Parts: sequence; C-alpha cells; structure tokens
Amino acid sequence: MRQNTPLDTLLYIKTNELNKLRSWPDTSFFLGYQMFINLAVGGQTFDGKDAINEISCLCVEACENLKLFTPSVSVKVFSGSDPAFIKRSLQAVQIHQGGQPAFYNDDRFMEMLDNLGVKKSDQYNWAPVGCIEAGIHGKWDYAAKGTWLSIAKVLELTLNGGMDLATGKTFLVAEKNLLTYRDIDEIFEEFKRQLHYFMELQVITEHINDEMHKQIDINAFRSSLVDDCIERGLSLIEGGSVYSADGGPTAGQKSSGNSLAALERVVFKDKILTKEQVYHALKTNFEDDSTTPTGEQVRNILIKKAPKYGNDDDESDKWAIAITEYLGTTYFNDFHNSRYGKGPIPGTYGFGQSPVTGNIAFGTFIGALPNGKKAGKPVNNGISPDNGTELNGITAAMNSVAKMPSIWFQKGAIFNARITGETLSEQKGIDRITSLIFAFFKKKGIQIQFNVVSSENLKEARLNPEKYCDLMVRVSGYSALFTPLDPAVQEDIIERTEFEVV
Repeated sequence: MRQNTPLDTLLYIKTNELNKLRSWPDTSFFLGYQMFINLAVGGQTFDGKDAINEISCLCVEACENLKLFTPSVSVKVFSGSDPAFIKRSLQAVQIHQGGQPAFYNDDRFMEMLDNLGVKKSDQYNWAPVGCIEAGIHGKWDYAAKGTWLSIAKVLELTLNGGMDLATGKTFLVAEKNLLTYRDIDEIFEEFKRQLHYFMELQVITEHINDEMHKQIDINAFRSSLVDDCIERGLSLIEGGSVYSADGGPTAGQKSSGNSLAALERVVFKDKILTKEQVYHALKTNFEDDSTTPTGEQVRNILIKKAPKYGNDDDESDKWAIAITEYLGTTYFNDFHNSRYGKGPIPGTYGFGQSPVTGNIAFGTFIGALPNGKKAGKPVNNGISPDNGTELNGITAAMNSVAKMPSIWFQKGAIFNARITGETLSEQKGIDRITSLIFAFFKKKGIQIQFNVVSSENLKEARLNPEKYCDLMVRVSGYSALFTPLDPAVQEDIIERTEFEVV
C-alpha cells in the first residue's frame, strides 16, 4: 500500500478483514458475511447547519473506489442538505452497484428520537447502528440483540383458530378461523390479540436474555466507553447508559397487510371467492387442481383482483398502516425493558422493520397466505412491498411507504428500491432521483436504498458466478457480494421490482 493512501481507504480495507462464525440457523437470518459496521456522514449540526464536510466526501469517494460491502455508508439527509452532495453520493451508488451509500431522513429520525425523550443536544448526533437502528453513540446501550417476531406467521395462526397447521400446535386459542369470522374487522381484532400475546412472549424472552448477559457477559470494557456507566457504577446491561430501548426485527407486516386487503376485497366486499374456497386453497397451498376454481386460480384471483401495498392505493395501504401503528404504539406503551426505571431513557421497546434475511428464513416456516404467498416462500423485506407488486412506478411505491407511521421506527425500517442502471448513468437521472429523495423525506419517509443491477445481470451472475466475483448488491440494511449468497436470497433480490425512472 502506498504511503499516501487516504486513511479512510485503509479503514475500509481493515473492516473487511473481520468475519463472524455463526450456527446455520443463526446464519440463515444474516446471510452475506456482514459484520454490520455502519458509518454515517452528512446530516446537520446542532444549530441546524449542513454538516457535510471534506471527510464526508472522502468517505463517499472511498465507498465508490473500493466497492466493498463494509462499512455500510449511510448519508443523513435533511431539508437543508446540499443537493450536490446527494448527487455525488448517487454517482457512488451507480459505480458501487451494491446499494451504497444508503439515504436516511435526518429530520424524521430526530423527531422520532425526540418522541423517545432524547435531549435536543444529542439528537443531531444520531447515527445508524448495525443495519439501521438509530442510536446516540457513546450514550446508547446498542440493544439490538432482541428476539424476532414473524408478523405474517401470527396472521396465519389467526386464520386457523390459533393453530400452526405445520405442527398441529396451538399457542393462543382463537374462537374462530377464516370460515367463521364474520368480517375483516373481526379478523383484525383477533390478529391484534394474537400479536399482543407473541409480543409479550418476545419481551419475556428479551428479559431472560438480559439476565443471562448479567451472569456471563457483563462486558465491563465496552461499558466503560459509554456514558454514564462509570458514574453510575453499572454495566450497559444493568442500566449504565444514558439511553436504552430494546426491540428485535420483525418480518412480514406488508405481506400481512396485503393479505387483509385481499380478504376484504375478494371475499367480504366483492364476493368473488367464498371463505370456504380461500380457506381450502390456503390449507392445500394453492395446489389442489380438483376444485372449481382450482387452487392456482384462487391464488391468481387473490393476487390480481385485490389492491396491493406499494401502489399508493389507500384501500391496501390502510391495512399496512393499521398493522404498523398497532405494533409501534404497543411496543412503546405496553412494554418496558429490563433497564426501565434504573436510569436509561426511555427504557421501552422500539419497532424494527429491518429483518436482514429473516424475511426469507421466516418464510420457510409460514404457510400459504391470502396475498398469494405459497408455503415456504419469503415475505416482504422490511418496509418494502411484496416483490413484484409495485405496478404504478417508483413514486407510487414511495408514497405508500411514506404513509407509514415512522415516528415509531427507532429500530429502523428498510425500503429497497431497484432502479435500472441507466437511471444514474446520466445527469438528468441523478437529478430526478435526488428530487425524489427530498420529496420522499419531506413526506416523512424514513430511509431508502437503491440497487442498480439489472435482472439480466443478476441472472447471468447466478449462472456464471466466476465472471461476477465482485458483483455487489444491497440485501437488506447492508450490502453483500452476490454470487456467494444463498440461492434463496439471490432469487429474492432478482424478484424485486426494477423501476425505470424517466
């Protein structure tokens, strides 16, 4: 390495020397050899001025030149950000290809942190932790260790009287199933009851996790680096940090919203299908050809005759909003973490929609759903729509995402947007995407990241991996080399809608 190599380049190379061995069940939720090292640039100063400086530019330049998957470079954008820097960052996205840098709504994150009780003097200094969780570095306990919740699995249980058809187990008995619910509102009320039950189990598991940490992993050194552990004489897990909020990733909210929208429209409103037809089709994974209509015909009706989240359609988006609002407010108001009342603020739970590759791993345990998902297939990733369902272009997709109550998203919400490589190859395309980012964030959208690799190239790379050893893609809240990824993850990325911005 030459003596005059920039320090940021050396830092990026060094971070790529790290790796972590996990068990396969754990690995399936974290595919891509990612260490979740996040580097934030841009944003605003305490007095509201643009914080972009020479180091910000060097970090983006290093991201572009090295084309590595770590660190994850995150550009904080606020209403006063210099558009020229956003355009420069988009040029890096085009060259890097793997969705870096990603873009974060600095104004909205600060509003969300204010809602949690974070001091004004700390809010401007927030940065993403891991994938996208918002934290105040040096003052937060970084509690992103949380248990995960499969939202779509809970909906499946709700439609089957509380029973998991795959195992025959019932966790919380529901008095009804899809055959006996009277209307969509009755289904949603039971869905919320089931969700609350599993959220409570999630919190109990988290408290047990904390107790184990206290006994075997107090980690005094890490605690010594975070305020106010030394002053309080407490480790992070005991409540030494200034700020603390627990909460693990969730997966499948938008798939669940689409499922409720399909039932409302196709079964209860337009009566195209009966409850009996849909229930049987779900139990047989849409594969019974002896019925009229056949299982596959039922699936096509549910897909094509019902509105879908991601198209700026209020009929579908209202269910995604309702599920998200319920989860966000319930985590915040109903549950406390183990550090609550011991000093850290707020000591509650945040809502996470950054499932890493959990949308795929969880999908293997979820049966058929009314949105048309077959058993074992992935659910939606993060806050993004179900793959292939955005039919009205990128602006409609962004409008749907922006409707979500992002005030609860302290644990983050990933929005994947695939655009054609040609979009960012010309200045007019860069200008348009820059304008879209500012407009999206003005509407309270929380985060957006772009893959610019065409489906044709991804399919070619899958067939001839030796020719694409350095091909990078954005998986979830992080980037990874495409060819070593599990085939299921490769397929999930290929199936994402590719937008042409003209």
